[in-house]
Parts: sequence; structure tokens; C-alpha cells
Amino acid sequence: MFKVRHLLFGAPLAVLFSSPLALVEPAQAHHSVTIEGTQHWCAGESHDPSKDNECNLKLKRLTSVPEDLFSGLSNLQNIDMSFNSLSRVPEGLFSDLTNLQRIDLGRNSLSSMPVGLFTSLTNLQRIYLNNNGLTSVPEDLFSRLPNLINIDLGSNDLSNVPEDLFSGLASLQFIRLDDNSLRTVPADLFSGLANLQAIYLHNNDLTNVSEDLFSGLTNLQRIWLKDNSLSSVPENLFSGLANLHSIILNSNNLSSVPENLFSNLANLNTITLFNNSLSRLPANLLSGLTKLQYIFLTGNSLSCRPVLPSDASFVNLVLQPDTITASLPVCGEVILELSSLTINESGSSSVATVTAKLESALTTETTLVISVEPVMPAVAGDFTMGSNNILTIGAGEITSTGTVTITAVDNSIDATDKIFTVKGAVSGGNDVVGPDSLTLTIADDEETPTVTLALSTLAIDESGSSNVATVTATLDPASSAIITLTVSVEPIAPAV
Repeated sequence: MFKVRHLLFGAPLAVLFSSPLALVEPAQAHHSVTIEGTQHWCAGESHDPSKDNECNLKLKRLTSVPEDLFSGLSNLQNIDMSFNSLSRVPEGLFSDLTNLQRIDLGRNSLSSMPVGLFTSLTNLQRIYLNNNGLTSVPEDLFSRLPNLINIDLGSNDLSNVPEDLFSGLASLQFIRLDDNSLRTVPADLFSGLANLQAIYLHNNDLTNVSEDLFSGLTNLQRIWLKDNSLSSVPENLFSGLANLHSIILNSNNLSSVPENLFSNLANLNTITLFNNSLSRLPANLLSGLTKLQYIFLTGNSLSCRPVLPSDASFVNLVLQPDTITASLPVCGEVILELSSLTINESGSSSVATVTAKLESALTTETTLVISVEPVMPAVAGDFTMGSNNILTIGAGEITSTGTVTITAVDNSIDATDKIFTVKGAVSGGNDVVGPDSLTLTIADDEETPTVTLALSTLAIDESGSSNVATVTATLDPASSAIITLTVSVEPIAPAV
């Protein structure tokens, strides 16, 4: 009698143990075998003595199953019950299957799982529960399964998962939680899973993730977080994951990423950041990624790009659909600074010094040409610049050398404060983003002008050539504004 290797059931469960069943797979040579006194078909071209202990069942067209369905079939290693119409499974369904290594319950209609469904299955390695309608899973569902390496909970309706769901599963290598409705993930969900290689969390509703979510997962190779609602990611999210080679972050709401997000990930091969809300990226975002081959940035509004690792073996920077280019300037933004945003027309505080710095050091020298533009009614004659208008930031440095000064020109005219725009233009073809302009104010230091009236004569006659007095006005100090006075005469009694 042959041991069962591949058994495919194509009839309703009611006749499962009452009649031979037709195979639903392509035709092969078949051998009849006996299980618990019932004849079934075992597919296989020949009996292979080396696989005496490899027993596989594939069950079709199921709407329900009795708890003792597999009673006595202790040699079973693989059970495939996927693509059926099961809405529940009994808690003791697999209790006798101590050699079971793989269970596939995917693509059914399960909304919940019995707590003890997998209890005592210490040889179990793979559990597939994907594409059901699970809204929750018991905290102890996978407890005491020391050999489990793969759990697939993808494509369900989970909005949260217990913090200790994977606790103690030291052999676990692959976890799928994609295509659910997860709004948050417990910070310690993956704690202690040192052998974990891949985590799939894409297509959920995550708005944030804990900085410690992947802490200690030193063997992790793939992280999928795409198609969520992440607006930011913690700077140390991937810290210590030296074996990571794929980070999938596309189709979120990211408006920025931390400069050190990918630091020390020496084996990183692929980064996807497309379809986010990024306008710029840190210049040194990819620093040290010597094995990086692809970074996808399509679907953003980038005005600049990060520096490509000079020692990377091959880097494809995908910025536009079907376009691989590095034509955008590097996001090494230059920042202008003024020693004071307001100076006086005269005195010790009449000079402003312009300096510049980079948000991060670059490998090439950066040169800036400084210019000052008056904003009306200010004019060019209201200031002077020193003989130098060049600032230089050396390779590997972040602060500028050279001195650029703006000095206010004093005058004796009262006026409103004057406004000037200070600009810096990157010179010499340096591949960096030019700085935002600054506003400099020159405060008028004249006292408020005084108007003084005067009469050509203090006494006039009632008639004759001396019966007229002329009124004049003087202003001290002068003003840049037009001053208008309305002169009136009031009689003092008994004058009328």
C-alpha cells in the first residue's frame, strides 16, 4: 500500500469517505491507496520510496468540515484547503496532525480563527490565511510553533493585530500583513524575530510607524510599506538593518525624508519613493549606499535630487516615467544668513555681513555671487557693498569663507525704512540648489521733522502797500515725503 503523496478531492465533503474521487489536476498516472479503509486516488507517476513520509492533501469544493476530518492521518505534512467556501473551521481540526508542515486556508470566507487551531503542531512551518475576511486574530493563535517560518495574513479586513501575535516565533522569516485595514502597528510586534527576512505591510491605512518597529531585525532583507498614508517616517526606522536590500515606500503622503534614513545600509539595492509629495530630498540621503542600483522618484514634484553614491556599482535614478536621468540639481541647498536683518543709516550698527552655509557638506566646492536689489522707494544709492561679493564653501565644509558686507548710506532726509532683497546665485556650474533670498531693512534714523511757520511781517496796516502778510513754512529735517499744510486764520476778540 502506497503512502499518500498527492490527494486531490473533487467531490462534496459528504462523499469524501464513501466513494473514489476524480482528480481535478491534469491527467497523470494514478495509484489507488487506502486511508482509514476508504479508497481514494493518489496522483504520481511512480512510487518514490525516498518520499514515503511526504503526504499532501488538496481539498476542493468545501463549504464546511467536521472536526474529525483528519483523524488518524498523522503522516500528513501538507494540507491545501484554499479556494473553498469555508466560513469557519473547528478548533480541533488539525489536532492529530503532529507532522504537519504546511496549512493553506487562503481564499475562503473565514472571519475569525479558533484560538487553539494550531496547538500542538510543533512541526508546522507555513500558514496561509490570506484572502479571507478576518477582522481579528487571537493573540495566542501562533503560540508554541517553534518551527514556523512563514505566516500569510494578507488580504483580510484586519484593522489591528495583537502586540504579542508573533511572540516566541524565533524561526519566523516571512510575514504578510498587506492588503488589510491596519491603522497602526504595535511597536513591539516584531520584537525578538531575529531571523525575519521580509515584512509586507503595504496597502493598509498606516499614518505613522514607531521608530523601534524593526529594531533588532538584523537579518531583514525586504520591507514593503507602500500604499499607506504615511506623512513622515522616523529617522532611525531602518537603523541597524545591515542586510536590508529593498525598501518600498512609494504611494504614501511623504513630504520629506530624514537625511540619515538610509544610513549604514550597505546592502541596500532598491528604494522606491515614487508617488509621494516630495519637493526635495537631502543631498546626502544616499551616502554610503555602495550597492544601490535603483531609486524610483517618479510622481513627485522634485526640484532637486540627492547626490548619487560615487562608489555605487550601478545606479538608476528614475525621476520621470520611462526616464532614467540625473539631470536635476543636487539638493545641497545653500542657506544665506545676515548678521542682522535690520541696520541703521549710520553708526556702529550700519553694516550687515552676509554669510552662507550648506545644509550638508558636499564633495565639491560651492561658490556664490551675492547681490542686493532695492525695493521701491529704496534706491541703489541707499547702500554700498564691500569690494568682495563672492562667498565660497569648500569641499567637505558647510560654512562659507570670504566677507561680503552691506553698508547703509547716511543722509539727512527723514524717510520710511528702506527694504532690500539680498540674493545669492550659485556660480561656476556647481550642482546645488541656490539659496532663498533674504530681506534687509535699513532703518531711518532721522528725528521726526518739525514744521515751523513764519510771517513776512508780524503787523500790517489796514490799507496801503503794507496791508499784506505772507505765510511760509519750513521743515527740519527734510523729508522724502511731500508735506502739505492747510493754513487758517482765527480772530482774537474783539477782532472779528
